[in-house]
Amino acid sequence: MEITQRNVDRFNSIFNKNHIIIYYYMDGCPWCVRLDPIWKKFKTQAKSIFPKLKVVKIENQNRTLLNFDSGVFSYPTIKLYNNGKEIAQFDEERTVNNILNFIKKQNLVSLKKKRKKSLKRKKSLKRKKSLKRKKSIKH
Repeated sequence: MEITQRNVDRFNSIFNKNHIIIYYYMDGCPWCVRLDPIWKKFKTQAKSIFPKLKVVKIENQNRTLLNFDSGVFSYPTIKLYNNGKEIAQFDEERTVNNILNFIKKQNLVSLKKKRKKSLKRKKSLKRKKSLKRKKSIKH
């Protein structure tokens, strides 16, 4: 999601209720231009690894539209928020894996995918249910 005047109200309404990572950038910044393709790849991978994480990009001039002070003074800047509060700022080498690991290090349990029950476990549960039904039919 890129924040613009058209969608800022929607963003402001979800900001206090979600895990959000924001990439603050400035048009014409050479470091931001270098980060853009990395951010696009990160965004794609983050959707599958952290399906509940909102991935946001905002240009410097649109920061004034936000309902909070971002505290950003240099570009590019990446910050992670939880329910409207800043958790951490990313300060490592800008690679997809480093950004993903940055999020993992924050240990936000609600972002993690729920593990699917193993096939063995599913079969075992089915057998138990089947046995219970057979017992209840006999009685």
